[in-house]
Amino acid sequence: MKKIVKFVVSIFLAVGIQSGVLKSQEVVVGLQTNPVLQNLDIKKNTTVGDTINLPFWDDFSDSAPFPKTTFWQDNFAFINSTYANNPPSLGFATMDLVDSQGNFYADAGFNKTFAADRLTSQPINLETGSNIFISFYFRPQGNADAPEPTDSLTLEFYSPQTKKWASVWQTPGTFDHSFQFVSIPVNNPLYLQKGFQFRFTNYGSFGSQVFPSLAANADQWNIDFVYLNKNRFASDSVFHDVALTSLMHSFLKDYESMPWQHFLTQPNKFINPTLTLGIKNNDNIIRLLNRLTVSIQETIGSGTVLTIETGSQNLPKYKEIEIEKDILINFPDNALDSARFLIQSQFFTDSYDSVQNNLTHYEQVFKDYYAYDDGTAEAGYGLMGTGTKYGKAAYKFYPEKPDGVIGVEIYFNKTFNDASNKYFFLDLWKQENGFPVDTAYFSLNSVRPEYESQLNQFHYYAFNDTVFVADTFYVGWQQTTEDLLNVGIDLNRNASQNLYYNIGNGWKPSQVEGAVMIRPVFCGHYIAPPAKKDMNIPVKLYPTPAKTFLTIDIPAEFMSQIINLKIYDISGRLIFADNQFMGKPIDVADYRPGIYILKIISDENYSTLLKFSVIK
Repeated sequence: MKKIVKFVVSIFLAVGIQSGVLKSQEVVVGLQTNPVLQNLDIKKNTTVGDTINLPFWDDFSDSAPFPKTTFWQDNFAFINSTYANNPPSLGFATMDLVDSQGNFYADAGFNKTFAADRLTSQPINLETGSNIFISFYFRPQGNADAPEPTDSLTLEFYSPQTKKWASVWQTPGTFDHSFQFVSIPVNNPLYLQKGFQFRFTNYGSFGSQVFPSLAANADQWNIDFVYLNKNRFASDSVFHDVALTSLMHSFLKDYESMPWQHFLTQPNKFINPTLTLGIKNNDNIIRLLNRLTVSIQETIGSGTVLTIETGSQNLPKYKEIEIEKDILINFPDNALDSARFLIQSQFFTDSYDSVQNNLTHYEQVFKDYYAYDDGTAEAGYGLMGTGTKYGKAAYKFYPEKPDGVIGVEIYFNKTFNDASNKYFFLDLWKQENGFPVDTAYFSLNSVRPEYESQLNQFHYYAFNDTVFVADTFYVGWQQTTEDLLNVGIDLNRNASQNLYYNIGNGWKPSQVEGAVMIRPVFCGHYIAPPAKKDMNIPVKLYPTPAKTFLTIDIPAEFMSQIINLKIYDISGRLIFADNQFMGKPIDVADYRPGIYILKIISDENYSTLLKFSVIK
């Protein structure tokens, strides 16, 4: 069942969903689709030539975003490293309510529980051996949505003899807790055969239809360290494995990414002086970490810019440690408009250690935008409820050099039946007394959420004019309904100190931790033009009101210049433009009746705004 962000869950479920009353507030909801899986070329895993032999072991550290075909028959689970914290190793399988293409299952609907993701093993040979056990770690919710008590995660066994599946373990939904260990014997003769299989199934729901824009992907379960083998015992939870447990991240302090030329103004100001890595010893004995290597390499340009190595150290049994390394980088100062760096970490230990979870990497990108988020949405953010029809959300940015904003990139999550696809105003605000000013100094009117077809692809909203900024500014939206717009939010980064919202009683700091996926885009070389002067000579418009044609009479001394015309409807939408007006009447026969704004600009930086009306 779909819920709001953790700190308002109990109140919202008791008062909002059940009674049909929703007070205005910030909300965070799950994803309707999985943006990493959607629109990939999905093919069902095919079975290997014969049954596989024991041991069966998968820690999901090297197969993202799909399960390994050598072990698993289907692609429904999402292999990732961001949906849950503190796993036994980097990488796990997340099961939710969307299929292998990132879309809802056909049986999904309101007020019902339905079978969603499955994770099905390949056929396994259990004809020989004794004391066979299957074990795994599981964690509900993680960084996404918690399954309800009426939801469940189940484990089933398949008998080659009866050709039937039988449930052997299940757990009801609950809120987030740490990864827990489960061990189950496989001792029924019906299963001790060639062709045995097991599968996990997620049974979930997404609540009632009272608030359709809340109907989104939900009920996540995370699974790791799946191990099936003989000669085991019930409490056998020892894994002779040392593993990375945390991802590499941006080496910037406040941003995930920023324009390259902005960064080069003061590189040391933006760099986080330390890199932190988590390493866990899952073994019951002390293990030796021989060395850890961290490298930062420019992928377009001069090559490696930094390599760091640590000495050896002992890792206590069952313990996770954090290793911090100071970094000092000399960045190439060039005239390029972008740069990319590969940050890679790898450690080396005993020869019998599983090496696939000993390596991680991250690509640091510098392009033409500022970003607080890492590019992957774990949930959706927005304003919703009574009083939010004209609610505003604003994200604070500071350009490190004067530049021009030419557009904004936003990532939107889809909701069931596109219930969040509502018109909104895309705004830029100046800052006054530490908050956005009440009136936007630039607004792109009558736009709607756009859902791109590529992986975590942002939609780019281009501005009609470049907006020059040299100081703190805000970018965000004003909505036109009380429905949730469902902007993507990255829950692995936190930029809440830069997010504000206004639902009619003034701007307030956000109470939601995360990084909303909005990115202002800069041209990189903008020089602010001289201020436009008001045209203080008469311009005649006739006939007015106009029916078929509008004549614009501009004095001859101005017609010798290059004249630009733009016509906007009353909502601010640009409907006509002429970059070299020569005096020809404008055809308005197809214009809807109403008021229109005519903007006239000359190459001498004179401008004027005029109103005219159209009738039928």
